[in-house]
Amino acid sequence: MTAGLGEAGGIARSGQAYAVNGQRPESNNYLLDGASNVDSVNGGYALRTPVDAVNEFRILTLNAPAEYGDTSGATTSVVTKSGSNYLHGDVYDFFRNDAMDARNFFAAETEPLHRNQYGATVGGPIRKDKDFFFLYYEGSAIRRVRRRPLSCPPPRSGRETSPDSPTPPPAARSLINEFTGQPFPGNQIAPYMQSPIALLAEKLYPLRISAPTY
Repeated sequence: MTAGLGEAGGIARSGQAYAVNGQRPESNNYLLDGASNVDSVNGGYALRTPVDAVNEFRILTLNAPAEYGDTSGATTSVVTKSGSNYLHGDVYDFFRNDAMDARNFFAAETEPLHRNQYGATVGGPIRKDKDFFFLYYEGSAIRRVRRRPLSCPPPRSGRETSPDSPTPPPAARSLINEFTGQPFPGNQIAPYMQSPIALLAEKLYPLRISAPTY
């Protein structure tokens, strides 16, 4: 998303637009069957047309006819399919799940994901050789679980581990006094070296935070 879209509050099409001839994505024009299809808030197209409903499209970048003016970027013109003297259509479902996904490094197992992008198109005659109809529909359903790493607060009272921890801190994690280069006695920072503001702030945290289980 460019600065212009950010200032306009455009987030719905973030990362889906493109820049042409050095212009920002919001400088592009979008047409659907000859009618304007521009989302002036988010930048880009307003109505997304399913692939199975598209008959043809053109992207005009240079020396476009006058009928495609109005913007300094490119013009994307999409023409949908139409009906015919014969009833026709299709049904589709693009499915994705976590069976082939890699495990998140911070997760114990692969995060659940089930995504369906489904739809249907149908076209046919109203009056043979005179009037026709064409309809399309597309929907999506996403069921997923996202996990985030947990950031724990700093240890209490200048200790590397909590006071009631049964396991002493390893030697590799000894607290070193940067002024002397020597470990702090008892692996605890001297009280006079601790920030009084930090000591007050740590009281807002619980003494222990258990790691989340998934």
